[in-house]
Amino acid sequence: VKLGRGADEALVHFRLAAGLFMQLDRLASAARATTLSGIALRRLGRIAEAEAAHREALALYDREHDALGRAAVLHNLGAVRFSQNAYDDALAQYRESIAIRRAHGEVALTVSSLNNSATIYSHLGRPDSALNASREAFEAARMHGDASGEAYALLGMGTYSYALGELQAAIGYLRVAAGRFEHIGNTSGSGYAMHTLGVVYLDLGHFADAVSALERAVPLRHDDPARLGTTLQSLGNAHRMQGDFERARASIERALTLKRQASDRYGEAATLRSLAWLELAAALTDQDGAAADQVA
Repeated sequence: VKLGRGADEALVHFRLAAGLFMQLDRLASAARATTLSGIALRRLGRIAEAEAAHREALALYDREHDALGRAAVLHNLGAVRFSQNAYDDALAQYRESIAIRRAHGEVALTVSSLNNSATIYSHLGRPDSALNASREAFEAARMHGDASGEAYALLGMGTYSYALGELQAAIGYLRVAAGRFEHIGNTSGSGYAMHTLGVVYLDLGHFADAVSALERAVPLRHDDPARLGTTLQSLGNAHRMQGDFERARASIERALTLKRQASDRYGEAATLRSLAWLELAAALTDQDGAAADQVA
């Protein structure tokens, strides 16, 4: 991520603030400034520096015996370790953060950690644990009026139910998630939910429903060309299964262009495979039609 000179100046000022707070023996304030520095560094893609900043902040909060401050940093450190593909360690950071916050009655603050933990369980190939974490996040969010956390938890519940083969349950969760995201104005979340719903319908062989969901997802994903390409590829597959080869080709070829523009090599290969299936299906249909004409 490139945010220009302003981001670098912000980092300098965070560090200056932390240093001055240290001189004044205001360790908690120094820890907060260092934590903000770590968050900024992660968003800038400077992951190793972000980890160092968060570990420095942890040490400062520990010197102050500030458990909730430690919990906040552990949550952020979990995100850093996830970015480093250190999934087990990331999960450990989130678990400790959740435990501290629960012990201090700050259950509302566990929602994000639980939702992120669900994502990590999924990466570890444990969709059952991911689903449980999403359910815990949903209950915590519902109890404390966290509409965004609730929507993401529902999205997780739908996604991991699908991974477990519980397709009807997945449809229910994803429909509600899409509505919740729409209600709070989160187009990215709504687009993701509608895309996943379309994929579930495609797996069930409900091709008309798949087309409807995926067509709703398309305008919601224009801010992310790679994800838009994935949705268009799935939409093309759904059109192909309906025998609408013209629309299928239009969607898949557009998807292929987007994948190439995004330098998504895996996505490009998957889209080329969809295009090949389409071409084969069209060829076989033409052949069947010619054979029928001969018989007639």
